Amino acid sequence: MNEQQQRRIRNENEKANLAMGASMAGGLGQIAIIAIVGALIAVVILVLGAGFRGALIAAKTFWLYPLVILVGIIVFAIIKTKAPILKGLLGFLAAAAVIVFGCMGATRYYQNSERYSASYYSGDYIQALPDGSVPKLYEKRHQKGATTELALDEKVIVNGISFDKSEFNITTANGVTGWVELEAFPEDARGTLAINLGLDGVDSEDVAIDRQTERLMARFYDVEEKGGNVDPKGYVSVKYKEYTLKSNVLNRFTKVNVETPFLYLFPKAYKKGEDFMDNGVKLKLAGVAYENDCTVLYMTVNYNTTNDKNIPYYWLPYGPINTNAWKESLTVTDLDTGEKWTVLQADYKKIWSYADTGSGPTNSLTTQMFFFPPFKSRHFSITHEADALPGKKKAGYGGILGLLSSMTGMSSLGDIYFDYEFPEVRVR
Repeated sequence: MNEQQQRRIRNENEKANLAMGASMAGGLGQIAIIAIVGALIAVVILVLGAGFRGALIAAKTFWLYPLVILVGIIVFAIIKTKAPILKGLLGFLAAAAVIVFGCMGATRYYQNSERYSASYYSGDYIQALPDGSVPKLYEKRHQKGATTELALDEKVIVNGISFDKSEFNITTANGVTGWVELEAFPEDARGTLAINLGLDGVDSEDVAIDRQTERLMARFYDVEEKGGNVDPKGYVSVKYKEYTLKSNVLNRFTKVNVETPFLYLFPKAYKKGEDFMDNGVKLKLAGVAYENDCTVLYMTVNYNTTNDKNIPYYWLPYGPINTNAWKESLTVTDLDTGEKWTVLQADYKKIWSYADTGSGPTNSLTTQMFFFPPFKSRHFSITHEADALPGKKKAGYGGILGLLSSMTGMSSLGDIYFDYEFPEVRVR
C-alpha cells in the first residue's frame, strides 16, 4: 500500500469519525431537548397540582363557592341537553349568570356571617380606637348582640379575622368570645394567615405570632424593624423584625452549660431510610432565666471548623423551612412531677447575635433564646420534635406527582432536618 492509498484511508476514517461524532452530537442534542421539554411538562403538572391543592384548601373553609360553580355546570349540562339546537349558548349564559350572581351572594353571606379565617396574630393586646375610646367586645358581628367591657393592654386570644377583614374574633382571659373592631389591634395585625404552596404541593402556614412573646423578647433583644421600603417601580418590601442580643443581658441567667449532640439529616439520606447523623457539633444549654411571667432558655452552638460544606455549621432550632414547626417543637418536662411546658409562639428564625468565627465578627445564628410559660423547675428534660419530617406528617404528593417532584428537585420541605434532646438538666 503506497502513501497515496494510506492518505485516502486516513481521510475516509476522519470523515467517518466526524460523521459519527455529528450523529452522536445530534443524538445528545435530541436527548437534551427531550429532557428540557420533559422537565417543563413536569413543572407545569406540579404547578397545576399545587394550584388544585390550594383550591381544595380554600374550598374547605369557604365551600359555597365550589358549590355555586358545581350548580352552574349542572345548569349548563341540563340546558344543553334540552336545547341542543342552540349549541349550548343558552346553557353557557345561564351557567355564567348562576356562577356570577351565586358567587356575589356567597360573598355577601360570608361578609355577614360569623365565619372567620386565621389571623397573623394568635395573641394580642387591646389598644385604644382612633377616637381614644376603649373597644368593646360584641357577641355578634357588626356590633350586634350583648357587649363586654374590655381594658386597654388586656391580653386576648385572637381566633381569626372576618371574611371582609373588618373585625376580629377574640377570646378574653375570662373565656368570653366575641367580635371586636379592626382598630382594636395594631396595624400589622390586620393580615390573614398565608398558606404557602410549593411546586410539589407541600403546604405550610406562616407562624401566627403571639404579641406577648414579642414583648418578652424586647427585654432581652434590641428590636429593629426592617423592610417596608418602596423601590423605584413602586413595590413595597415586606416588613419584618430583627432581634439583636442586648449587652449585659446574660447576667439575668443562671448558668447551666449542659451539652448534647446536634443531629442532622439530609432529605436524600432520609429517603434512603438513614438515621440522623452526629458530626461532632454540640448544642449547649448555656443558661436559664426564671422571670415572673416567663422562663427563658439560652442556647448556643459551637462552630464546625471543618471544610466539608456538606456538614451544617449553622443551626435552625425552630425546625426546617416549614415556619409552622414551632408547634410542639420544643417541650420542657419536669422530671419530678411530669408537668410539661411548650415553647411560646414566636418567629424565632429572625433572632440573631454577633459572634467571632476566627475571621472577624460576623452576623451568625450562634445563640438563641426560647421563651416558655413561667416555670420554676430545676430538674427537667428538653425534647425537640422533628415534626416536619414527611414520615411523621402528611406533606406533599405521592404517586406520579411525588415522583415528578423528586426528579425535578422542587421539594419545599427544607434543606436539612435537625433533632436534639437534653435528657436531664439540673439547675443549681
